[in-house]
Amino acid sequence: MIRSSSATLDNGLRIVHHADSYTPMVAVDLLYGVGARDEDPGHTGIAHLLEHMMFGGSANVPDFDAELERAGGTSNAWTSNDFTNFYDVAPAANFETLLWLESDRMWGLSFSPRSLEVQQSVVIEEFKQTSQPTIRHTRPQPARTALSSAPLPMADDRAHTRPHSILDARPRQNLFPRKLHTRSGSALGSRKHSV
Repeated sequence: MIRSSSATLDNGLRIVHHADSYTPMVAVDLLYGVGARDEDPGHTGIAHLLEHMMFGGSANVPDFDAELERAGGTSNAWTSNDFTNFYDVAPAANFETLLWLESDRMWGLSFSPRSLEVQQSVVIEEFKQTSQPTIRHTRPQPARTALSSAPLPMADDRAHTRPHSILDARPRQNLFPRKLHTRSGSALGSRKHSV
């Protein structure tokens, strides 16, 4: 059984620690409670862009991935409607290095114009790759067929489009207004607000 414990720091950061002495690796997983649902409906894709900006350097670490790789690690991230997830994996001996790297980018993330330009291009390219038509697989839907001849939407029929705000993004305050709203579709943005 994997042991776990949890605590909340004075600054509100909640920590859950799971220990497994049978592996020589350590993983640090951070969930930020902000995602696509927190965006202004007219400016979609900002949460995904900010996810990418988190890899653009910080106050003490100009290249996050290079430092992580130096520690023998790797990382990745993803954005959903409800939160943004970042994770790092490295040899357990470098656990403190992972914590330091994450704390530095929490404290002093760099929002340079060059980093913004690069990440906008990356996010737009990701969007293009995920918005290509996919092969439609059909499966029997007897209840639906009996009621209508219209096909049911398939999981791969999601409407993905390039959000216009990625091209217009500029570092600014209050990217996520306090008023929350629900939205359907992809964290990448919506067709209604495409360029």
